[in-house]
Amino acid sequence: DWLYYFIPKTTNAEIITGVPDCSTLLTGGWNVPTPEMIASYEPGDLRVDPSIAVAVGALDAANALVVADVLKIGDPKIKDYPVSYPFINKYRHAHSKIENTDDNWPVYRYADCLLLLAECLVEQGRAGDAAPYVNQVRARAGLPAATTINAEVVANERRHELAFENHRWYDLLRTGKAIEVMTAYGKYIKTVDTELPERTYQIKPEYLLYPIPYNELQLNDQLKQNPGY
Repeated sequence: DWLYYFIPKTTNAEIITGVPDCSTLLTGGWNVPTPEMIASYEPGDLRVDPSIAVAVGALDAANALVVADVLKIGDPKIKDYPVSYPFINKYRHAHSKIENTDDNWPVYRYADCLLLLAECLVEQGRAGDAAPYVNQVRARAGLPAATTINAEVVANERRHELAFENHRWYDLLRTGKAIEVMTAYGKYIKTVDTELPERTYQIKPEYLLYPIPYNELQLNDQLKQNPGY
């Protein structure tokens, strides 16, 4: 049912889902693609439209979207509508039952494998050996081969290939980039959402770990709590 969380709040979700009489007032509006994410795709990237779409229409008295159409990113007709909401399109497939798309959540797929292999090769100083794996993914996306392969290129490819599949945060943790990237993102998002308090996105090293559960500490006095908890 992920689609129903990722599309805007609306009483006439049928235009988006294809299923009659469905509403997302109680579920929708989560995990919205940011303008920065939308703009970060390279021109000609075939992954844009399957990943992100735009619901257009007007707002009703309850401030919910009345959907008139679903358009592609960059469609000039978007400006003809009072409001437009980008949403995650990756899980929008034909189905007949409300909140039951029959989609499996992608956990580990072939492109992920190729890019992880490329990441490992770059870490070993074998960027040349990594290039075919990165470019295999890029070719499928309709993009030219990357002539320079490094850790940043591989991470960027993972960001777009695996967008909205719950990989990005763990990629940032694994590569030691979480604080750097999230701090920069915090500065950006505060220019978009001016109501965010200053204390938000103040990422500290201890935020990168979960606490060890209290019960486990009680059972094993050799365990030490993670810093910051």
